[in-house]
Order: sequence, then C-alpha cells, then structure tokens
Amino acid sequence: MPFRRLLLALLILPLTALAQAPKVEVNASVAPAQARPNQQVAFSVTVTGGNPDALPNLRLPLQVQQVSAVSTSQQFSMVNGVTSTKITFSWALVGTEPGDFVIPPQEVSVGGQTYQTNEVKFKVTQGQTGSNPDASAAGRNPDEAFLQLEIGKTEIYQGELIPLSASLYVPTRMGLRRFGLIDINKDDFAIQRFPQQAEQSQTVVGSAAYNVFTFRTTLSAIRTGDLKIGPASQELLVEVVNQDSFGRTPFGFPFAEPQKLVATSQQIPVKVIPLPTEGKPASFSGAVGDFTLNATATPTEGLKVGDPIAIELTLEGAGNFDAIAEPKLSDATDWKTYPSRRYNVEGQIDPVLMPSVERQVGYSTVIVPQKAHERIPSFEISYFSPTQKKYVVLQTPPISVEIEAPAPVAATATGPADATDLSAAAPPPAVAPRAEVSDILSDLPATATWVAPASLPLFKQPVFWAAQGLPVLLLALALIGRALKNRRARLAAGPSGAIRQAWNQLNASGLSDQEFLRRASQFLLIAADSSQHDHPQSALLLKRYADHNFAGPALPATPLTASERNAFLQHLGALKTTALNRATQLASQPSNHLAPTQTQAAASLLVLFISLGSTASITAQTTSTAKDPAKTYSTALAAFQSGKIKEAQYHAESLVKDPATAAISPQLFELIGHARYRADDIGRAALWYRRAEFFTPRDPELRQNLRHLDDRVRFLSFQPASPLHDWSLRFSQNTWLLLATAGFWLLILPIAWMVFTPCCRALASATSTLGTILLIVGLTLLLIRPDPAQRVANVSVVTAKDIRAHTAAATTAGSVIDLPPGSTTRILEVRGAWSYCEIPYQPDPLRGWIENAALTPLWPYDPQLIP
Repeated sequence: MPFRRLLLALLILPLTALAQAPKVEVNASVAPAQARPNQQVAFSVTVTGGNPDALPNLRLPLQVQQVSAVSTSQQFSMVNGVTSTKITFSWALVGTEPGDFVIPPQEVSVGGQTYQTNEVKFKVTQGQTGSNPDASAAGRNPDEAFLQLEIGKTEIYQGELIPLSASLYVPTRMGLRRFGLIDINKDDFAIQRFPQQAEQSQTVVGSAAYNVFTFRTTLSAIRTGDLKIGPASQELLVEVVNQDSFGRTPFGFPFAEPQKLVATSQQIPVKVIPLPTEGKPASFSGAVGDFTLNATATPTEGLKVGDPIAIELTLEGAGNFDAIAEPKLSDATDWKTYPSRRYNVEGQIDPVLMPSVERQVGYSTVIVPQKAHERIPSFEISYFSPTQKKYVVLQTPPISVEIEAPAPVAATATGPADATDLSAAAPPPAVAPRAEVSDILSDLPATATWVAPASLPLFKQPVFWAAQGLPVLLLALALIGRALKNRRARLAAGPSGAIRQAWNQLNASGLSDQEFLRRASQFLLIAADSSQHDHPQSALLLKRYADHNFAGPALPATPLTASERNAFLQHLGALKTTALNRATQLASQPSNHLAPTQTQAAASLLVLFISLGSTASITAQTTSTAKDPAKTYSTALAAFQSGKIKEAQYHAESLVKDPATAAISPQLFELIGHARYRADDIGRAALWYRRAEFFTPRDPELRQNLRHLDDRVRFLSFQPASPLHDWSLRFSQNTWLLLATAGFWLLILPIAWMVFTPCCRALASATSTLGTILLIVGLTLLLIRPDPAQRVANVSVVTAKDIRAHTAAATTAGSVIDLPPGSTTRILEVRGAWSYCEIPYQPDPLRGWIENAALTPLWPYDPQLIP
C-alpha cells in the first residue's frame, strides 16, 4: 500500500509541475515611438516565464539601424509559490530618414520552442513645427549646448491649448552636472511651467553627438495677430576640461572645472486667429478644444418628488479646461439645482510630471425634482472646436428616471384635508444656497485716489499738531487768566486784603487832618494788636484823633504839621509790614492751594503742546509720480472695459514700473489685479490685490475678489498674531489716532469745565470716563498696530505656477510643500538663485528653499506710504 501511494505521487508530481509552470510570453516595444532622424530610441524585447536559449537576431527595416550592443536586465517574482522570470533585451536604434516604419515580429527561442513578438510601429519625422536642430546647430560650436523649441502648429486660435516642447542638446563629451528651469517670454502667451523631469535620448546633429533632454508643456495665446514664441533660455552647470592641467596631475590626466552656461533657443513665428463672432452661444465662456461629456445619476428608481438625485459628470478631452463653465441642465424647469463641486478625475496633478493637453475633470452635484419626471434633461456645455472651426454645444443623453408623483390631497365636503395630509404633501424644506463665486468684481471709479505726502499719517503732519495745539494753548491761557484773577481776589480778601485796602485809603491825597486821623486810627486797629496800642506813637495818634473828633467847639484841636503826618505814616508803615507777614503765615494752609494747582495745570498743558509739536515731523516728503497719472489711469481703465486686457495692463503698470517714481493708488492696484486675473495670472492678481488692501482693507469688493482667488488656488497667508493685532489692522493709523485724540479731549474738557464752573459734576465725570476709555483703546491699538516697514519687511508673494518649497537649494531636493500662486512667504536668507523662506502653515510655520524667479516683493515702494 505505501509503495502504491509513492508511485502515484511520483506520477502526479510532474503533471502538477507542468500545470503550475508559467506561460511564456514575448513582447516588443520602442520608446519613444516617434523620433527625429539619427535620434536614438530604445527597442526592447521582453520574455516572461522562460529563459531564452539565445539572443534574438534582429530583423529591421533598411532605414532603421542598430547603433549599440544589446543590454540585458532580469527580474524575478513569486506568486502562490510559483517563481517567474522576466528578461528584457534592449538595443539602441536610429532612423536614418523620415518615414513610417514597421519593425517586424522578432523570433525568440525558449526551451527549444520558437515564439514571435508583436510588430512595432516606429515613426521618424523632421520634428514638430519649429524644430530643425540641424539649422540650430549650423554655425554653432559642436561643443556648445543649445535649446530647441517645438510646437504642434503655427496657426492657432486665441485660447487654444497646444503642446510646446523644449529640447536641450548637450554634447556627449560635455559633463552635465545639473540644469535649471527653462525661462521663456510670456508676454503674449499663457505658458504652463515646464516640468522638472525630462525625457532623455541621444541623437546626432551634423557630425556631433548630443544627449537630448526634452521638456514638454502647453501654451495658449492671450492676444491675436502675428506673434513669436520664445526665445527660451536655460542655465546649465557643466564640467569643462582645463586644457592647462595636462601633465600637472599625479597621473597626467587633466581635471574638469565646474562652469555655468546658458543655453538659448530660437523664436518660432505663429499666427493667432481670433475666435469668430458668428454663431457664438450665449453660454460660451471661452473654452477652446475638443471635449466629451458623460453623466450618471444615482438613484434612478423608486424616487419621489423632493428626493435628491446625485449627478456625476465627467468631462474629458483636449483644451483649456480652466475656461469651461460648470455644465448646466438644458431645461431646469421644475428642477432645483445646486452648485457643483469640480475635481480632477486623475487626482492632484503632480507639477514634476509632464503637463498634458488631455485631461479628465469631474463635476459632482445634486438636483431635486419638483414634480414627477420621466427623464433627467441633458446637461450641456459650449466650446469652440479648432478642428471643426465652429462653436459646439455639447449635450449628454437624457437619463431615464422613475419619480412617483405625490398622492393627491383628499378634500371632504365640509372642508380641507386635515393637517397630517397637508404635511405629507408639503414640499421639502428649502436649503440655504452656498456661495459659489465664479468671477471677480471689476467695477472701478473713473478717477483714482493718489497717495501723496498729504495723505501720510496724521502724526507726521504739522497741521494736525497745530490743530490740536491751538485748543491746548487757549485752555492754558484760560487757566493762567483764572489763576491771576484768583490771585487778585485772594489779595483783596482776608486780613492781607483789608490791611492793603486800609493803607491805600490812608495814603490818598487831599485828606483833611480830621479824615487823616480817622483813617490812621482805623488802620491802627486793623494792623496792630492790643500790645502795640501802648506804643507812644500809637497813643499820640489815638489822642490826636480824639482831640479832632470828640473835642467841643470851645476847645479847637491843633492842626497837624507835615512832620507829624510823616511820623505817623512811618510808624503805621512798620505796623503794616509786621501785619502782612503775620497774615501770610496764616494763609499758608493746604486749603488755599487752588490757584497754584491751576497755574501748574496750565503750565503742564503748555509743555504738552510744545513737546507734541516738537515730535511732529515737519519734513515734507515728495513722491515723484508719472507725468500725468490720472490720464494714464483713464486710458488703462477704458482699455480694460473694452476687453483690451494687454493694453490695459501695459498702461497701468507703466505707472508703477519704477518703484522710485511709482504713482501709488489703490484703484490703480485693483485695475492691475483685474488685468492680471483676466490673463490667468493668479499669482500677480493676488499680489496687486494685497497691495490695494493696505489702503482699503474693508472694501467689500476687494475682500470678495481675494476670497475668490483663495477658493480657486488655496494660497497660504500669514495670519494675525492675535485678535487685537487683527483689529489694529482693520482701521488705519489715522483712525486710531483720531479716536485717541477724541478720547483725550473728552477727558480734558470736562475737567476744565469743572474748574471754571463747579456744576454738572456727574455729567462731566461720565464724559471724562468715556474719554478715558476711548483714549486707552485708541492708543493701545495704535501702538499694537505694526509699523508699515515691519509689515512688509522681506515679505514676498509667489507669482508663478507649480512652485514647490524644497529642503535644499535644488529642484532635485526633497519637497516641503506646494505653494499655490498668491501665497506669501518671508525671506530669511538669499543664496544665489534661491531664497530660504518662512512659509505660513498651521500649527507652526514651515521653512524651505524657493527659487527667486518665483517670488515678487510684496511692497517694493516706500513703506511710509502704507497707512
């Protein structure tokens, strides 16, 4: 029994192995499938599931020649315990003349059995339009690198998207370290950024062999007429052999030195045809190309009125997809529609890869039937077809659906149906529409507001401080006058006042003896105390006074002599001095400090006025502007409104071309932003909108336009450090200064009112409290608000498309983050053609290297002009 089982196993094992043996397959391919004469291509024969007995003997057309030996590569894989091999043989081939060739099937022997590959088609052309490397190399040094531009055709429509390639020819004897990005003139064309990776091949031009690096992108014409594409340039870093180093090295070999070169290309003339005006659909939005549109709906059965239906639309083809409007229902009657969400079917486009004219774009939306329907109407778009040379309205086939109509409401003879039946037949609740801004607002005033020295911050204008100083001066003078009046009143009141008044009356001229003695006796009683009445001169004065006033007619008084009068006056003068000193000592009490306080307050106000006036900047700054900026602005605005975008951009930017003599105006900045947006230059449109935002941060149209650009590209922006920082930027420096000034006067004037008129103290106190609050808020936000120079210091905006921050200053370095056009960065260090930047990101900022050519300073003008 065991022997039989062993014999059976031995018989089954070969059959099992035979059944699990992999199937042998042979395939042939050529890459690229199209080449120029003498350009090398790779012809490969792949054998899967077996080991060839020998190398294949190539059979080639007469015009296709083998120029290199075979190279072999091998791969192993294991699936479900079965090992399979894949062996690839590769040869370098060249086509010697233009034509369409067929490489016949090749025979490969595997395990004694012969297999045949598929036939391969190979096309050799003189190149695309504008391609003639032999002509470009004519007259050139064979050791010199050069660029060659190639386009699909030279007669195109405005807005038509066509492929563009730039081929870098580097002599094989030249050691290439790396190459930079291709720079090309974009005044008349919207050219997508060339990728970072290239197709590599080899070719012979004339008698020189070249390594060819081909970069492919797309372009579309912005304006019409006879235009030229190029020239283009590309920076190279190569190794050049130093001829003087022969024999100087240890082994006698020369050494190579790195050297920077710039390869340039030719110009290609093209004719751009405007789109026809006849037959243009009302829904045409500028799309040029050839497209197909498909639609699917879910669900399509068991629906009721009011049930949502999900619609998926797929648009594919070749053309400028960015100009295509959202597909709409051809008949939206009794359908409730919602804005669709657009997305790339292939996923996010990698800027490193070659851009393609052909794409797939999806639209996802929801529609709701308002009554029973048997089918969903067609969705449609309109575009101009350059192949058919006419406008096309593309529609999807209608989609059949089953929608159940609502049950009729049963009505009784006595009245309407009950509330339950009414609620069942009620339409679905309305959904608030979602904002879907699809374009910018471009209304601008006929005249612009120009930023001049007169509109500098108020605290730098002497007129402002003069306006504030005049009331301060008047208030100070009023306080000084009040203090002098109080002083005179104080001198006329109290013991000192009585003494001075009595003394002045005593020294009046023309007094009789009797009146003189009466006044002298009265002054003695006021100025002298009882201890001084016993003085001989005082006693004599009182006696003579009694003789003159109380003696009868029988005893007439002796008249006063001049010497007696003088003696009395000298004695009373001494008493006056003593009395005044005593009164002054009594008056030096805290309750009598009102007048000095007012004097000090007046002096303080004068000091404040003088100090504020001394800090005011009286240096008049001048801004040299264009000869007639208002006229140029009007010309640019008229050109923009008539659709001449390039002309409007030229006139508007001529006013701001030179930062030293630029005419600064928020309306001018917005006009340039509008023109850049119409030219599909989102990065520079965001740049000019941000510059205008410095002057009109609360302009609703400007804020909506920036929000629209953000929705399109999702650019990165630095956020305010705190809510107070954000609030300080809501208004200008002048606004916060005026608020603080109003608070200052609401604080000072009620205090002065209480000093002059001690009434309504409650109202004055409340007003002073309000003034204190306004003063604190205004000064706080004015001080928190960053200085204009700090706001724009080293800040730049990404103005190119398909930009990425790298971990090192090289395009081949690792990536940090994609930077959509319009993103802001802060330059930390500049190193050659690269800048080390801080990038806004949440929760923490990022850092990376960005090419300088992709960055534009946010504010190249005088920072002091920023309000």
